[in-house]
Amino acid sequence: MGQIDVGLMLKLIRKKICDMKIRTKMGLSLLVIVVLCCFGIGLYSYRIAKNAVIENAEVTVTNLVKQMGLNLDERIEAVRDVSYQMCETGKINKILNMNVAEAKSGMSKYKDSLSTAVLQRNALYDYTKYALLRPESGIIYEYYKTGMKKKKALEEEKILNFLSQKLTTASPTTWMVYDGQAYFARKIVIDYQDRGTLCIALTDDFFQFIGTTSDYLKNEEVVVANAQGEFLKNAQQMFGIKELEQILDYNNGSFYVYTDYEEKEDDSYLTIALKTQDNSWRLACFMPFSRLLQGVTPIYGAIIKVMIAFLLLSGMISYIFSRTITRNADVIVQGMKNFEEGHFERKLKPVNYDEIGLLALQMNFMGLKIQGLMGLLEQKERQKMETEFQVLQAQINPHFLYNTLGSLKWVAYRQGNKDLAASIDSLIQLLRFTIKNAGAMITLSEEIHYIENYVAIEKMKYGDMFAVNYQLEPETEELLLPGFVLQPFVENSILHGMDMAEQGGEICICAKKKRNILELSISDNGCGMTEEKKQELLMGEPEKKKRGLNSIGIRIVDQRLRNIYGEKYQIVMDSEIGKGTRITLRLPVTGGKENEVEDSTGRG
Repeated sequence: MGQIDVGLMLKLIRKKICDMKIRTKMGLSLLVIVVLCCFGIGLYSYRIAKNAVIENAEVTVTNLVKQMGLNLDERIEAVRDVSYQMCETGKINKILNMNVAEAKSGMSKYKDSLSTAVLQRNALYDYTKYALLRPESGIIYEYYKTGMKKKKALEEEKILNFLSQKLTTASPTTWMVYDGQAYFARKIVIDYQDRGTLCIALTDDFFQFIGTTSDYLKNEEVVVANAQGEFLKNAQQMFGIKELEQILDYNNGSFYVYTDYEEKEDDSYLTIALKTQDNSWRLACFMPFSRLLQGVTPIYGAIIKVMIAFLLLSGMISYIFSRTITRNADVIVQGMKNFEEGHFERKLKPVNYDEIGLLALQMNFMGLKIQGLMGLLEQKERQKMETEFQVLQAQINPHFLYNTLGSLKWVAYRQGNKDLAASIDSLIQLLRFTIKNAGAMITLSEEIHYIENYVAIEKMKYGDMFAVNYQLEPETEELLLPGFVLQPFVENSILHGMDMAEQGGEICICAKKKRNILELSISDNGCGMTEEKKQELLMGEPEKKKRGLNSIGIRIVDQRLRNIYGEKYQIVMDSEIGKGTRITLRLPVTGGKENEVEDSTGRG
């Protein structure tokens, strides 16, 4: 038997599904949606139940750990205080103050003094396996709880020597582990003199905080470390020493209580760590998730049963509703056939007025709309042809105007009127330049050429009453700027700045490049302007003046440059009555040699 082509099978299944009737597809779709919804709701419900159990356990265990921390602080203080009191009073105090001779002679009398002192103090008796006292005389006094095997003298000596090394005057007490046993040790100081060492071996009860009825934690899952991070109790097997040190040193030890989740191969664990408030000891407990989730299993079974019942009910409902939907779908199909044949005027009548029935009514409206749009499209086609004709006519008219002005220029030449011929030629160039470059970026040299033609026309009217000087740095001539920005300022100098009753008027156009700024200035030696006039030119409404060839005023040019360059554009007007006006435009450099090395004067 040959291998099965999985890709071909999937294509056949897909085609089979696509070829199904709408009723069948809708029923299957609804069923799939219901299945997915049931699965999602079930999964969500399970997660909610699971999270609720975990959250409740986390709160409960956190409170339990806080109580454990308080109990631990109480036990630490009790052992520390009672051991101090024991050494300050009674026979123990006498033993500590004996010299060697006195200690040897009173050995039989004071032999059981330590046992008596421990038995009389519940805080020590409850948590002590055995206790060792070595005063300065060197004789070791001992106490062993009933049932405890007595250690050899050499072993006792080793224990006392080891613990004594950890004690100092500044730190007279310590809690630590030696040879698997947790100890409390105290350096006994009386009247500022060392009198000996007391060592207490702690029972397991000292670290037992949890009763046998707890549903969440067990005593073997609790780790205890002293303030220096040394482990005094560690019976758990899930985490290594390095991991425990990281857990107990969370945030460099700057914490009170925190919870975390740790992943292990066998299980996940809820980890809760605490630093006791009075002694800064560290507690950590590890609760397996498997124990937490034991209460969720019955909920999971109930969710599955509800999902199955809901699926059966939903399947029946989806079948009934799919039948009601497909009847109007047939009406929609008939309407699409009418549209294909071009019968947009035919009306559809739905079986019922659900959403698909309303869609059939909308198709009736759409058919009427399509008829109207088709008529409108025919009308727009006719308008388009008419517009194209008008554009063609508009392209012919400027050429007719150029040809007419050219004829007038040659008539003026034949009649010997060269000034008139030159003015007509300037006008032709102005018109051609205006139509060709309206709204475009041009070079400064092209803009100056446009100004020269404009000035030539104005001189026909004013003759030699004014002169225009051009002072352009060569490196600025190929820089780009918006077209027709200088003409309104030159026109203002001619029409309003000059006293045309007198000769000697002078207009100077300068261009400089300073770093990345093109600085253009138009100055005249005319009558000047008042502050009100300057504000009117820049801030007021566009002045009603003689229309130039491009019909743009100073304010319009100012607004245009601001729109193009934004804050990089500046305009400065300096004017004094009777002395003249100077207008300076500063534009960002565009075009030309952008990487030109600056000269010593600072110009780019």
